[in-house]
Amino acid sequence: TLNKYFKKINDSNMPGIAQTVYDAFKLGRAAIVAGDYTLRDEQAAIIQEHMDKIIAQKAIDYLTGGAEAISSGAPREDSFHGLSEGYGFVLSLQFTSLFTNSEVNTMLNAMMDGDGFWDISADDLSNMAADISAAAGL
Repeated sequence: TLNKYFKKINDSNMPGIAQTVYDAFKLGRAAIVAGDYTLRDEQAAIIQEHMDKIIAQKAIDYLTGGAEAISSGAPREDSFHGLSEGYGFVLSLQFTSLFTNSEVNTMLNAMMDGDGFWDISADDLSNMAADISAAAGL
C-alpha cells in the first residue's frame, strides 16, 4: 500500500523521489554483493530518509485536507475519511526517524480529545501538519 502513496508523491509533491530511492536500492544491493557495507549503510540511510518523507507528506496532506473540509463549513462527517487516513499516517510516524512513540501518542491524543473528529479544530489540524512538515523538512 505504501507504494500507492509513493507514486502519488513522486507525481506531485516530490518529483524524482522514486528514482532516488530506486537508485539507492540498486546501489545498496551492489554494495552488499561487493561487501562494501559502508556504502550499503549510506544507501539504507537515503532510503529511510525518503520513505520517512513519504509518510510525513501523506500525514500532512490528510491533516490539511481535514482542516480545509472543516473550514469550508461542510458537514463535519465529510472530513472523517480523510481524518481517519491522517490518523493512520500520524500513527505511522513513530516508525520513522522523525518522531518518537511518545510524540506520536501526543498527536493522536490531541486528535481524539473530547469527541475526537467531531471536536478537533481546523487550526489544531493545521498546526499538527506544520509541526510534521518542520520535522520532516518539507
